[in-house]
Parts: sequence; C-alpha cells; structure tokens
Amino acid sequence: MTEELLIAEPPAPQLNAIYFGPNGLRAGWGILMFLLLLGFGFMGLSIATQVQHLARPTPEMLAHPFFTPKAQLAEDVLYIAMVVCAAFLFGRRSVASAGKAALVSLLLAVSVLLLAAGIFHVSQVQKQKAAEHKQADMTKSPPSSAPAANAGMQESQTLVSEAINFGVVLLVTFLMSRIERRNFGEYGLGGNSRRWPQLAQGLMLGFTSLSLLVLGLYLGHWITFGGFLLHGAGPVLKNGILWLIAFTFVGFFEEFAFRGYLQYTLARGIGHGWVGFFAAALLFNFGFGFLHGSNPGESIIGLWTAGLIGFVFCISLWYTRSLWWAIGFHATWDWGESYFYGTADSGGVSQGRLLDTHPQGKLLLSGGTTGPEGSALCLVIIAVIVLLIWATLRHERSKSANQALVNPSANA
Repeated sequence: MTEELLIAEPPAPQLNAIYFGPNGLRAGWGILMFLLLLGFGFMGLSIATQVQHLARPTPEMLAHPFFTPKAQLAEDVLYIAMVVCAAFLFGRRSVASAGKAALVSLLLAVSVLLLAAGIFHVSQVQKQKAAEHKQADMTKSPPSSAPAANAGMQESQTLVSEAINFGVVLLVTFLMSRIERRNFGEYGLGGNSRRWPQLAQGLMLGFTSLSLLVLGLYLGHWITFGGFLLHGAGPVLKNGILWLIAFTFVGFFEEFAFRGYLQYTLARGIGHGWVGFFAAALLFNFGFGFLHGSNPGESIIGLWTAGLIGFVFCISLWYTRSLWWAIGFHATWDWGESYFYGTADSGGVSQGRLLDTHPQGKLLLSGGTTGPEGSALCLVIIAVIVLLIWATLRHERSKSANQALVNPSANA
C-alpha cells in the first residue's frame, strides 16, 4: 500500500485588519497616505530652496531656532524618510504582525506632525510677507521680497507652476496605485476610447457657458468693457496660447487632485454605489470651494459657486467614468474669465489679458472683485450646465461600461 504525502502550501499571511479590509487598504489610510505623499512631493521640491538658504540666510530666518534653513532641511529630510518607509511597508503588505503595525502607526504619526509643522511654517512665512507688503504700502518702499518687475511673465510662471503641481499629483497617484495594487486608469485618466470627444466637448461647453454668463452680466449692465489691452496678432496669439496651456494644466491639476484618487477612494470607502459617490463628491467639492476663501476678493457666493461647479464636474465624472470632460470645461472656463474677457477669477486678475472688464452695479449681481463666479447669475448658468450634462452625457456611462466588458484593459 502506497501512501501519498500531501504537502500543504503555507497559508497566506493575514493582513492587519486595522489597515486592510476585504477591498485592500482601507480608504481612510489610503487618503492619509495620499496626502502624506503629496507633502512628500512638495517638500522634496522645497529642499533645493532650503539648500540655497543655507548659503544666504536672512536675519528673519535666523530669528527663530525652528525656522532656520538647517532646521527646515532636517525636518524635510526626516519627513521624506518617514513617508517612504510607511509607503514601503504598505506596498509590501508588511503590517501583518503587531510590531510592524505599531511601526507603521508611529511612522504615520510622526509624518503628520512634521507635515503640520511644515504647514505652520509656510503660514508664518506668508504672514511675514503680508506684513512686509503692508509696511511697503505705508512707507512706499519695496518689500524685501518684491515681485519681479516683468509682470507680463505671469502666464509663463503659472504654466510652469501648474505643470509641476500636476506632475506631483500624477506621480503620487501612480505610487498609490502601486501601493494598493489597483489599475491607475480607475482614477479618471484611463484609456477611455471616448476621452478625446469628451475633452473636446468640455472645451467647447466651458467657454460657451462662461460667454453666456458674461453676456447676461453685460445685458444687465453689471459689467462694462473698457477696450482691448493687447494689440496686434502677435501678442494676442502668444498670450492666448500661453494662457490656454496654463489653464489646461490648471484643469488637469485641480481635477485630478480633488476628483481623482481622493474621490474614487472615499466613494469606495463609503460604498453603496451612487450614494457613496455623491456623498464623497459633496464632502470634497464643498471643501474645495471653501478653500477659495483664502483668495483675495473672494465672496460668499463665490465660495458656493466654486463648490457647486466642482460638484457639477463630479456629475460628469459619474456619467463618463473619466475626468476628460471636466478637464476641458475647467480649462476654457478659466481661460475665458482670466484671459479672453479679462474679468476677475476667484478674486484675482491676470496680467496679459485681452480685454479690460470691470464690474458695476449691485455686488450680488455683478460679482464685484470675485468676478462672474461671485454673481448670483452664475447659479442660473450652473443649473443650465447640469441640464446640458444630463442631455449630452447620460448615455456615456453605459457606453464606458460596455467598453470595459469588451476590452477589460481599456482603463490601463
């Protein structure tokens, strides 16, 4: 009689239930790791600045022992080390034992404290600069960190800074997709075959919707045009193209940052299909809207419209399963405001704009220094946009679902 020896395979290691659930890394920890990695990206960019300050520290930098260039550099390096270690342990699923779980908890706690310290430092620097500018206005002498004399370079600076911001968010989202072992395309920039038509439709409707808003303000005598600020085909085309590229990066950055990984992950964590999706949309987009409160000249209506427009972008995301329509709409809406019509955009006015436009009349209707988004008329336009999305995009969800069944790798 022959006995068969059965060699059982070793059981798979049990993941720590605090950090991992049936669907992988729990949503709350994923969001925290995403935010810490964002801080990692921007702190990494600031290291070069801190190295430069080591050679030429100003008296203000040496006034506080925790704000010296050496202290800031050490803080940035320590933060990066903590976040990298936590991301490595999550990615390797190396949190099964109680000891490693405690280590991850310690790494995350220290990282959060260092990030909070960095944010506090930035806020102190901004207060110092604001005080310098206020003192300069009173004494008519330039502050120590006066802006560049060539203000016409604003469009190029915006383009570069927004491209860097988008690059950081893109990299962090890719890292989170590797850590969570998910498809990168699930976060809104996947290989949807309808992305180019959706992008083109968003580009067209963004400028058209903004033009309807400006037309309504003009017919109601709530804005006035002061003429052209640019003359000649060369400056018009150059500034127009530069601003269009810059605002395209703005669209990519803001849509992917707020309605990419964060929206997907929180909706996954809440669950219950469309209920979880729109609950996450409400939380993130009205939070995004009220982040505009730090902008100069912003108003209460402007804050609400910013949140509502973000929620409208989530409606397009629900129907299309992608961010391409929202990116296109966001880009040309901002371009129309800041460059073409030359109005204020969330309280700021751009250099190198085409038209010289000013609000007039009642603040509730003109938008005042907030711009068209601060006008009550913008709420009507938002309602029209929702109807347009329903009319033009409601069938896109079934199309993208059918595409995923035919080609499962479409979102890769």
